[in-house]
Amino acid sequence: MTHYIVTGAAGFIGSNLVHDLVERYPEAQLTLVDKLTYAGNKAYIEDALKLERVRFVQADIAQMDQIAPLFERHVNGVFHLAAESHVDRSISGP
Repeated sequence: MTHYIVTGAAGFIGSNLVHDLVERYPEAQLTLVDKLTYAGNKAYIEDALKLERVRFVQADIAQMDQIAPLFERHVNGVFHLAAESHVDRSISGP
């Protein structure tokens, strides 16, 4: 079975990718990862989370102890979209 991990899954771009993956790959398992800071909103992916083949993990991708266990199962691909890159914040804290 195909298994994808999506980081930043509750962000604007990540959540749109999640909806696309759910629709295009109806048999794929998805692990959705997000730290849920100001940039993420779990409500964006609530529909996907109703599916048995989709699981959500609230984690910080910079913390190896939180991320390493996700790779104990076979993973076919990782979509790495986790970033806090709002323009306003990048000006004050690049």
